[in-house]
Amino acid sequence: MLVNSLLKQDQVITGETPGLTRDSITVTWAWNNRPVRLCGTAGIRQATKHDCANDDIEDLAVADAMRSMKVADVAVM
Repeated sequence: MLVNSLLKQDQVITGETPGLTRDSITVTWAWNNRPVRLCGTAGIRQATKHDCANDDIEDLAVADAMRSMKVADVAVM
């Protein structure tokens, strides 16, 4: 939602449904006439006993989000 708000357009799929966003999407945004890369990723949530049968796709999406944060200068969660 933050990426869409900054861009003032729907660039990244977001919603309240857990697991909706699975791919990392990187877009360029101008801030004070400087190019900034914004990366929208899957949400990272704490696993519960109910989620123990977590699907592999969500695990891969979270791993991708973690990789994106490791190379970021700033991460906002």
